[in-house]
Amino acid sequence: MRSDTQVDHTRIDALYSRYDLTDVTGLSRFLSAHAVALSWCLESLPAAMDECRRSIAALILDAGSDLERLGQPSRTSSPAAFTSFQGDPLGLVYVVAGSRLGGRVLLRQVRRADDPLVASSTTYLSSEAGDELWQTTLEALQAWSGAPADEDRLIAGARSGFQYFEDAYFAVQGLTTENDFQYSVA
Repeated sequence: MRSDTQVDHTRIDALYSRYDLTDVTGLSRFLSAHAVALSWCLESLPAAMDECRRSIAALILDAGSDLERLGQPSRTSSPAAFTSFQGDPLGLVYVVAGSRLGGRVLLRQVRRADDPLVASSTTYLSSEAGDELWQTTLEALQAWSGAPADEDRLIAGARSGFQYFEDAYFAVQGLTTENDFQYSVA
């Protein structure tokens, strides 16, 4: 699945790498965008995926905890998603769980911040809920077996997850598209 979604992954990495995670504003926007994307992911998961839902809910709370530490409002609600979910929810969970792997690298970056407030705002990036979600996702993917059409749905679910993270990035900045971002930077 990683090769089928590599373009999506690269696009999201490029967007989120614009945030300076060593200052309050950059880290706050990063955490807010993740909280928004995760809330959309949570809303898209069926009740039957209870274990994944609990992990994602815990991640949202962890992001909120860091936002509060930074003196920023914690999002108790999120704007409506720009995109509706399509595909297999396991693909969506794959994106969320996979994002936690990159979190380890980002955690080191935040901890090196000169601002002690920023350096200590690591609840989200060090959350054990992400580790649990990754294990659950790996087990589900290893047990998964489906026809080619099912695989297409799995990939579509992952692409929806990437789209949620892209939409959340722009929503947090009050923008709706990449073009808005380019024109807003003067």
